[in-house]
Amino acid sequence: MLSNFSTGKKLMSFSILFILNIIIAGFLYNYYNSKVNFAVKEEMSTGIFVQNILKGRIAVYQFLRSPNENTANKVKQKFTSLEKNVEEFKNNLKLEEDIKLAENIIDLSNQYIDFFNLFANKRIDEYANGKKEESQNVSSNISKMANVGSILEKKLVKINENAKILKDKAQNSLNTALIVLVVLSLIVFITFSSLIASSIVKILEEFEKGLLTFFKYINREVSSVEPLSIKGKDEFAQMATVINENI
Repeated sequence: MLSNFSTGKKLMSFSILFILNIIIAGFLYNYYNSKVNFAVKEEMSTGIFVQNILKGRIAVYQFLRSPNENTANKVKQKFTSLEKNVEEFKNNLKLEEDIKLAENIIDLSNQYIDFFNLFANKRIDEYANGKKEESQNVSSNISKMANVGSILEKKLVKINENAKILKDKAQNSLNTALIVLVVLSLIVFITFSSLIASSIVKILEEFEKGLLTFFKYINREVSSVEPLSIKGKDEFAQMATVINENI
């Protein structure tokens, strides 16, 4: 089969294989690297969400120390911003588990603000009237809100951990794909090189055998000359044809 191709084409095939290898490597790298970048972005976003919930709970603590409209609005702004960011984040998620976690986070954030709204105005009025201690009703709502906040924080930590796992898997997949590509490329190059080398060596051996027989004929060591049995369309086959025609 290889004898049907010229030596130049045989050598050119190495360049073609190399280019194909580069193209495949580039495709694999872009594919898995996009997954890695997405996972890194997801991890960073969820990390920011964890910080936001902590800032929101700090804002609640500041409100409890100084109940007024300004500190109450800060709490609402923190959690409204968190809900908006998580909603946008959810639209880009691919894993069903993460989508459900994002929906849970939004629901819990709404519950947190609902509990806050139940006592915020009352606590502002109480504080304005000189009542420093929270009433039993206010304390009960604060306790419920704290429980919701704790669950909310755990959900955010969980989705952040999932993002880290996704990033590690994508990175491992990229490394594995590149290693497999390198191994397969080496196998293909070695196999193809061996075939070409074997083909050329076989042809040279035929030439050697034919020329030795020809010289024996000239030296009258043998009475006849066997034509070179080299078939194909490459340069060696063409040379063999010319030699056979002139024997």
